[in-house]
Amino acid sequence: AGRPSGSTRVAGLEYFVQERRQGLYADSWKVWDATEGAGARSPRVGNVADLEGCPRYSTAQEAIMYLFDQNNEGVFQQQNAVEQRLSTALGLAASGSGWFDFRLDESVVEEQTLGSLVLAPDGWRIDRNTIPNGYMMHILTIGDGARATLCGPEGLHIVNALHRDVSKCKRLCSTCLCGVVGRKKVILLSPDEFPADAGWQRRPDLAAHSELHSLPNLPEEEAWRRLEEYASRPSVMGGVVTLEPGRFVFVPFGWWHAVRPLDPFTFITGPSQLSHASVQE
Repeated sequence: AGRPSGSTRVAGLEYFVQERRQGLYADSWKVWDATEGAGARSPRVGNVADLEGCPRYSTAQEAIMYLFDQNNEGVFQQQNAVEQRLSTALGLAASGSGWFDFRLDESVVEEQTLGSLVLAPDGWRIDRNTIPNGYMMHILTIGDGARATLCGPEGLHIVNALHRDVSKCKRLCSTCLCGVVGRKKVILLSPDEFPADAGWQRRPDLAAHSELHSLPNLPEEEAWRRLEEYASRPSVMGGVVTLEPGRFVFVPFGWWHAVRPLDPFTFITGPSQLSHASVQE
């Protein structure tokens, strides 16, 4: 799904370097503006009006049962697999750690309902033609450490949580992350901070970076601390945000970001949108 391929363009590192030269990236982030919407090229922060329909202030067990109910209503892709993941999460709720995604089926759920399920902020246009397949989702974490963090196929090291969102059709995606239960730390860095890894376009190539090239070889906590410290520098186009219930951050397409839980149980959601930019093959 999405715009015709003729309206897309490949966005390599130079594309984002040019955006910076044009002054499109800001070192201080504004509040989400509904009139600007997902067209912003720097992150935005804001608060949703309410969390109606989400398991606010719930325990892990209550939130998992909420998702069981949603699955029975047929809103998720691959219902049988969702039920298995929920059973696994329920088993870990007492003691353990894990990261679980629950992808809404945008082909059957009405657009307005999709928007409400993922707490889309005012001004976010929900259109099936621009929804990345499988990117309208809830994310649940239990415990802490790498197993409670999205690390991808590179292996369980916290630094592998750093990524940008790329759809199955190789388009870069803009995403809104909204806290529902618990707190999560979000690190963001501008799209031109690193080139993408040639073998895996979702992850950065840290090898040539003057300060962060050694992150994969460091203990996890030290690697995360250094990444957070680097993103927080006034001289760096980036920043750090804490997601709390009702608070959201808009991540424009191409922006590198890493997310980790601060509390033993977290639940976030949010909409995503295809951009006109595709990744290099």
